[in-house]
Amino acid sequence: MKINPEYSSNDETCANDIMEHGMALIAEMLIDPAMENDSLDKDSQTLLGLIGVTFKIIAEKATAYEMMEEAEQEEQLNQDKTIGFYRN
Repeated sequence: MKINPEYSSNDETCANDIMEHGMALIAEMLIDPAMENDSLDKDSQTLLGLIGVTFKIIAEKATAYEMMEEAEQEEQLNQDKTIGFYRN
């Protein structure tokens, strides 16, 4: 198991970035070699393209959800501060 010494679990990475890196690795390790060896017919290539687009849509929706959750948490935090301020 390789461990990246620069990795930090505090790094904030959105779903789009994670999906992009994962898809790039899959392409590099599996799809590109299969294409070079003519192992994928047109139907398989089309199917892989559709799956890639689908994954991208899922990642975009996940990123939008992450942003919505962060905004709600920030709003709640601001409301809590305002409420505490008026109590004093």
